[in-house]
Amino acid sequence: MALGRISAIKAMEERVSVRNFTDQPIEQDVLNEIEMEIKDTESPFPGHAMIHLIKRSDFKGEVSFGSYGFVSGGEYFLVGTCGKNKEDDLTLGYIMEKVVIYCTSLGLSSVWLGGSFRKKDFENLILIPEGQDIRVVIPIGYEGGQKTMMAKFIETVNSRRDKRKEFEELFFEESFDKPMDKNEAGSFAEALRMVRIAPSAMNKQPWRVIVSSDAVDFYLSENGDFSWIDMGIALSHFEMALTEDHVFGSFTKKENKEDHKFTYITSFDKFIEEGEKI
Repeated sequence: MALGRISAIKAMEERVSVRNFTDQPIEQDVLNEIEMEIKDTESPFPGHAMIHLIKRSDFKGEVSFGSYGFVSGGEYFLVGTCGKNKEDDLTLGYIMEKVVIYCTSLGLSSVWLGGSFRKKDFENLILIPEGQDIRVVIPIGYEGGQKTMMAKFIETVNSRRDKRKEFEELFFEESFDKPMDKNEAGSFAEALRMVRIAPSAMNKQPWRVIVSSDAVDFYLSENGDFSWIDMGIALSHFEMALTEDHVFGSFTKKENKEDHKFTYITSFDKFIEEGEKI
């Protein structure tokens, strides 16, 4: 029987990074739902990535998240593995954020961790495909318990970065010469709003987007260590919001989309229904 859930858009709006979890186990029917979501989640991009769900009781010793403790409590972890190409990072970000938002819709909290964990703590607990490596770990569970001093410090620092870039800084109409008015985004408006609130490393929001009436082109403004994962997260938000709004289409990498300032990633082409105005 399906569990009670909030919508994907509401889950994207409510999701925040949580670093303190209770020891309350996740109910088995909820775990079953998450496992099914992991199994069913696919990427429209060609990269290779996998998600593994493990629990703390599987560890022989205590799992470590940095010398000073970035996370307290928590019994379950999503471990993301992928290849070493940028497209692998893109795919990993896309599929993991879909599962994270699904977990959020079920009432669970989470936090993305890209480097504050010991890979060896997890390597013996999952079957890592050849050519892949552990890239990210996401603790999931119920928020509560005492925050570590490091977690409090990180939240203080992040609160200063939490302000999102203005809509006009991220989205453009037809070309990068014309910033987009959010009131002119048409059927893409809600999806672009979800892209704007997507999480990213250091809250850099490294995506830039050109919007036309029936297509959207995505670019990266930088090529940092986690930029392609961030882009995958943003594309996941975009697609989930469109699906919920019953707007459908497909991602395609096109020719002649290069830009001297930004790195072209992919385009979304909207399916035009018969009789619809373009």
